[in-house]
Amino acid sequence: MSHQHPPQATQILQEHGLSQTKHRQLLLDIIAASRQFLTADQLYLQMVEQDASISLSTVYRIVDVFVQKDILKKVMMDSSNQAFYELAHVHHCHHLICTNCHQVIHIEGCPIHDYETNIANAYGFLVQDHKLELYGLCVNCQPK
Repeated sequence: MSHQHPPQATQILQEHGLSQTKHRQLLLDIIAASRQFLTADQLYLQMVEQDASISLSTVYRIVDVFVQKDILKKVMMDSSNQAFYELAHVHHCHHLICTNCHQVIHIEGCPIHDYETNIANAYGFLVQDHKLELYGLCVNCQPK
């Protein structure tokens, strides 16, 4: 039985000038379906369940290309010193990250936009980007 990839994976690869390989599409499928950031090792373990021909080095190569092409966003977790990945968002967003289960909750809107503008103006600084990631325990991981 062949695995059908959602049009989103195909479209993302086309928009970035990348060929439609089964491994690239599978990685996009897995990361799009995830409710948490994933490491390259976690991606590999999920991918190998569906396609035993994938190697860990192939996963790292795909991830590197996707980060360079702004398809994936690399996030460094303070608590683990590991690189985690998520699909890059078209719009600006921030995150609540559970330090126990690594669930990621996207925060819509930017609570620091005005503050950033004031600081930039006060110091004559050209801000090019910022990120806000709040770490703690999600509802399911909090002590009852």
